[in-house]
Amino acid sequence: EISLHFNRMFLNLLLILCLTWVVEARDCLNTKPMENFDPKKFSGVWYEIAASSNNGTVDDMLKTVKCIVYDFSQSDRPYDMKINLTINDEVQRITGRFDLPQINVGHVETIDLTFFDMAGVKLNVIWTDYEKYAVYYMFVPYEAGHCRDYVIVLGRDRSSYSAAMANDDVRRSIENYLDSTADKITPKVQTDCPTF
Repeated sequence: EISLHFNRMFLNLLLILCLTWVVEARDCLNTKPMENFDPKKFSGVWYEIAASSNNGTVDDMLKTVKCIVYDFSQSDRPYDMKINLTINDEVQRITGRFDLPQINVGHVETIDLTFFDMAGVKLNVIWTDYEKYAVYYMFVPYEAGHCRDYVIVLGRDRSSYSAAMANDDVRRSIENYLDSTADKITPKVQTDCPTF
């Protein structure tokens, strides 16, 4: 029972941090989500290949998190999501559900996520080509005008970090729309991963 409680508590914290590098709270960015977004084309498996590290630090607890895989499925509304990852080489499976307030705009809002009530988490898809890469901005407003926020790069191929960071559209999305630079984007571990 203690182990289960700790596991849930650990995952709660992990989800608050959005499964990635910890970023200091700051003013929310006024990002514009992608227009003419096609949720059906965006569906399927994406690997988290890179993420922002705006404060230059990595939480020690998150160093053991790797192999983050998203699986989005959408028919109309809402948007269902599965996340598989490993913590200390142990597989964790998380499911969630998002809503798309406007079906053709790349902005989604959390309805629910297992292990934690993540209502209020918002995600703007800034750019995607649907076939190889996607850049999104995830933010958690916690008081007027302030956020914990994250810049995340997804790839359809788990080994595509170098190619993604050399892609002009990926770099432009990070540098022009997300108040960040490509050299702040840190690769996420996608090697020696289990078959989910």
